[in-house]
Amino acid sequence: MSPDSKVGLLLWSWKETLTAARKPIVLLPFFVYALAQAFIVAGLIFFMYPPFSFFFIPLQRMLGGEMALHYPNYFLGLPQAFDLLNLVLSGILGIGVVGLATVLFAANGRHAPLSARVKIVVGRYGQLFCAWAIETALSLAVIYGCAAWAASMPEFDRYLTVARVLGVILVSALFAFTSALIVLERRSFPGAIAKSLQLFGRYGLFAFVMIGLPSLLQLPVQFVLSKSAVIVQKLNPEIIAGVVAAGILAAMISNYLIIGAITNLYRLVAFEKKNNPKPQTV
Repeated sequence: MSPDSKVGLLLWSWKETLTAARKPIVLLPFFVYALAQAFIVAGLIFFMYPPFSFFFIPLQRMLGGEMALHYPNYFLGLPQAFDLLNLVLSGILGIGVVGLATVLFAANGRHAPLSARVKIVVGRYGQLFCAWAIETALSLAVIYGCAAWAASMPEFDRYLTVARVLGVILVSALFAFTSALIVLERRSFPGAIAKSLQLFGRYGLFAFVMIGLPSLLQLPVQFVLSKSAVIVQKLNPEIIAGVVAAGILAAMISNYLIIGAITNLYRLVAFEKKNNPKPQTV
């Protein structure tokens, strides 16, 4: 189906994303980030042993007090502690992963030293961080705003949970093109955000679907983790670690699909002005 049609554009973007998986270098940033996440999980579980003890014992005590240092309490607090550290990790390493993955997807098979790709991202790191900080602040405002609303109106909790998920996806869709604009067009973060909002006005539905559908992969994990107290009390506490690990895998797959599809959509958008049927390469 031609990418000139609406459904064809969506399918073409995903097809190109899946095809890119044949090139191991495209998968590299996602594996690196997953390994960093796995290290955090290991540190939160084996915090009493070196080399984790130096950093993770004080961290566990700060997050959960003395009780968090005892079994099985640290499994009960594992999802929340991991989410907090993963947020920090996303602002340090994650933005680089997104930037590098965007460059690799946009390259569309053209060969160039990985160091040259990394250099592009490093040079734009500050702009990527500022855009990430604004997007993250808005996402957190949606999450905590819905949580506060649900606390005051518990009868609407189910609807507000759905609103929270859709709200976070909407924020991501509004900022969908910022990374591509920053690393590929060398725009500053204010200009990239403004242009992304402009593109959202035209391609917002595509961006919302491209982000929303892969994000559904993480919902089963979040549902199970919401039952952490029951799992710890009635089943095996170690199950929590397995579910968090499954969440890392689900996030790796969904992030790959999201970044790939958005970048491929951007490739077509970038060449639309030139009326060139061939996608842009870097």
